[in-house]
Amino acid sequence: MAIKPLKKAPEAVKPDPLDFIEAKSPARQEPAPEPVEHSSKKSERFFVYMDPDLLARIDKECKRRGGIGRSTLLRQLAAEHLPE
Repeated sequence: MAIKPLKKAPEAVKPDPLDFIEAKSPARQEPAPEPVEHSSKKSERFFVYMDPDLLARIDKECKRRGGIGRSTLLRQLAAEHLPE
């Protein structure tokens, strides 16, 4: 097993002395909002926990609709019932 060297930490930004003189403390400055990155994927995965009774109802409906998968059924129901 190869040993990889640790990455060097970026150098800390030194505060500007003029900010201290002008009474601008870093704690008073509001942080810049971070840009929101939108996924370029068509879809994203997430987990949903369901009780066994609801899962049995979902499986029964999947079978009734011709054996479609659970995720397909849930996407279809969400598309039908959620407002745009």
